[in-house]
Amino acid sequence: MPAVDRFTSPIPESATPVRFTVEQFDRLLASGEFAEGGDRRTLLHRGEIQRMTPPNPPHDDVIGLLTAWVFRCQAEVSTEFEVRVQLSMDLRDQASVPSPDLMLVRPQSYSQRRPTAGDTYLLIEVADSSLSHDLGDKMRLYAEAGVLEYWVIDIPHRSLVVHTEPRDGRYCNVRTMGEGQTVSPGTLPGLTLRPTSLFR
Repeated sequence: MPAVDRFTSPIPESATPVRFTVEQFDRLLASGEFAEGGDRRTLLHRGEIQRMTPPNPPHDDVIGLLTAWVFRCQAEVSTEFEVRVQLSMDLRDQASVPSPDLMLVRPQSYSQRRPTAGDTYLLIEVADSSLSHDLGDKMRLYAEAGVLEYWVIDIPHRSLVVHTEPRDGRYCNVRTMGEGQTVSPGTLPGLTLRPTSLFR
């Protein structure tokens, strides 16, 4: 996930920060409030509106390889799923609308609503400059929401950090997979990934 910066608002810096609900955020989106900014994407994180900076080439390269991997494997598992790349999800109880780098979700129409944690089989973030955020507050956010399995592709260390068993705002099982290892999501065991295949 690329780094984020805070949404610039007319509120003085000394004032209490404005916190938004998902419903308020959606109304701002619908009004065109965030139309300026070119390729900068807007998200809601714990009630705070943030804009993500554009991703760098290493991040984009891993996203491309991940996407190719999951589509190659899609026919190999019995559970049907839909692939969503850098699209939003609804974590209403956390006042958040993140846009994970990759999500594997239940196949159904999302034209009237975003996928939730309950729809999600596997959620993946690709981390370079955002590594501490993806392994810190972002991890806690997904655990609080009940995302069953959360992977972080750690570009600086050429590894993959697997988070499972969310409980009380954290993941009880965390392991790092690297050189020579393979990993399969518990929710979709037919998928197998060699983390080192994502780095070239």
